[in-house]
Amino acid sequence: MDPPTSPPVMYGHSLNYDPGNDQVLLWGGHMSDLERGGGASAGYNDSIWSYSYSDNRWSEIIPGAQSHPVKRYWHQAAYVSGHPGLLVFGGDSGHGYKNDVWFFDPDNESWARVISDLVPPARIVGAMVYSPDREQVILFGGLDNDFTNLNHTWIYSDISGDWEQISP
Repeated sequence: MDPPTSPPVMYGHSLNYDPGNDQVLLWGGHMSDLERGGGASAGYNDSIWSYSYSDNRWSEIIPGAQSHPVKRYWHQAAYVSGHPGLLVFGGDSGHGYKNDVWFFDPDNESWARVISDLVPPARIVGAMVYSPDREQVILFGGLDNDFTNLNHTWIYSDISGDWEQISP
């Protein structure tokens, strides 16, 4: 595969498969400027890209002017097929770690913030996955603002839209 275009060089982004549209969604990250020597920083990224298998092509999606998550990297993301959409949580915005929750709807190319009474603590580099059988997102681990390991598990219910800590 050798697509004619591609997203910027970056790390700390998320990459998730959207089965309904047979595409991969890439969001966020920390860009690198390889032309300035090595891995020089080029800042945080808030662009969203889709990769089409059938076309072998990356395309940047430009959402409307509505609100959207701030630029960040080392966030957690999972594609929630029942919602549908890409759920994004946490990450480093360059101004502290986040614990906000956002959904990107690829069909409408729009973002929506999810407000809950209870949310997991802010973090970076945790892991998140969607379980379609249970209609839940499972979030585990990560690092807090003090770089302390977070050893707990949270569940986000796609049905209720609520978070629940299940361990420890």
